[in-house]
Amino acid sequence: MIISFMNQKGGVGKTSVTLGVALTLERAGERVGIIDMDSQKTSTRFLYYLRANNQTNIEITTKAKGFDYVLIDTAPNLNKKQVKAADISDRVVMVTKTAPPNLLSTQETIEYLTKYCRPDLPLYLLFNHVDQRKGHSQNLMEKAAKVGGTPLPHHLSYMSDYEYLFLQGYAALGNAARLELSQVVYDIVSTPK
Repeated sequence: MIISFMNQKGGVGKTSVTLGVALTLERAGERVGIIDMDSQKTSTRFLYYLRANNQTNIEITTKAKGFDYVLIDTAPNLNKKQVKAADISDRVVMVTKTAPPNLLSTQETIEYLTKYCRPDLPLYLLFNHVDQRKGHSQNLMEKAAKVGGTPLPHHLSYMSDYEYLFLQGYAALGNAARLELSQVVYDIVSTPK
């Protein structure tokens, strides 16, 4: 299965989510590869670091073959590369935060992909850094309906554990973060098209 993580907005957590999903799938015994399409190459740098410290076997790849899952970490922009990544994907996960600028960028990204990609492309919405104590994090289903895409049943809270994935791998996650991430991974891989 090929899964792209997208949004034209930077800073919404595409790379963190990609790495968290990859490490969770690997922990479940899956063979995982990551295609790093972001010019910053954050996924690449940290996977090399984690591999050098024997914390993962996830591979950086340019090919979508030979793996149970290939995750595509995309750049924060919209162009032909994003369309190509979406078109080869079995599903696209739009990673977004709940603040209005993030939602507007998410809506624009969905509209762009809907216009230029194949018509049957499954687009899912993953809310990231959700803080239920804040007003803008309420009514996620209503927000999803406004921007388009299909919201995943679960979301990711803001937990500092996720930031340490880059240095400590799966071991950085506490029990609550592991459970939350496992729920999101299940949503991503099992939600029907």
